Amino acid sequence: MRSRTFIEAIPCPADELADGVSPATLAESAEGARCQGAILDLPTQCLDTFPKRSWRPRTVWSRSFLGMALPGRYYFITLTSADDSPRDMKLAYLSFLRWVKKYRPGCQVIKVITNEGNGVIHAILRLKRNQKMVEATDLRAFWKRRHRAVEVRIVPVRDYAGLLRYISEQEKKGLSFEMAGQVQITSVGRTHGWIPSGFVPAFKRFWFFHASRGVPTEYLSFLVTEWIRECHREGIVTGPPEVVWTPDTIPGAACPPGASEGCTSVQDPRASPGGP
Repeated sequence: MRSRTFIEAIPCPADELADGVSPATLAESAEGARCQGAILDLPTQCLDTFPKRSWRPRTVWSRSFLGMALPGRYYFITLTSADDSPRDMKLAYLSFLRWVKKYRPGCQVIKVITNEGNGVIHAILRLKRNQKMVEATDLRAFWKRRHRAVEVRIVPVRDYAGLLRYISEQEKKGLSFEMAGQVQITSVGRTHGWIPSGFVPAFKRFWFFHASRGVPTEYLSFLVTEWIRECHREGIVTGPPEVVWTPDTIPGAACPPGASEGCTSVQDPRASPGGP
């Protein structure tokens, strides 16, 4: 049964990821993310490595990962606060969102607000291929007018795996400073089109079912990347991809418990340069 959902089309090749990034590039950090914040906000063996806070790193990681699997041009934005800035960062973020959507209609954003200083917004902005990037001077002028702060930053995303780790580990940033243990995520949110509507519940069911049966996370991440791109192209949440877990058919899979004596794992060709 397929759930039909309208998803705004992006005028770019459906099989092209941002800046030519292949699915393997987005999936390469899956193993590291498994114990730095699992891709799914379900109980895992890695849960105890994080403080029990309201926003878990793995939730931020998974939502960012899913959205960045879609085609577009990505920018990382940091918006800070001054001493005399308004204290309501959520309202400030909504003002920023209205401003950027006014001049870049159809853009999508995921944001994390922390309590650093007087409040900081970290956001990943996805623009369409034919949209002009947001200039730092324009962003600074708007933010100074709206929030009375001038410290802003906007840079193109190059290191996808590094950005996923950074944005999901805000609560770890103070470990080597005086603010150790005090940096907290106070709000997480995304625009409606960041992830195809209805995809997250289907993704949760798919991931939990197969991960609990020992299917390698790298392989599941690759399938999820292809799946969400298909949902984006079709405008509906399609059925989940087929998973056939055997060491002979899944590159990089480890031998399952009780496997025959001749079972051996194989290297994943997607992890090597020049892979699809």
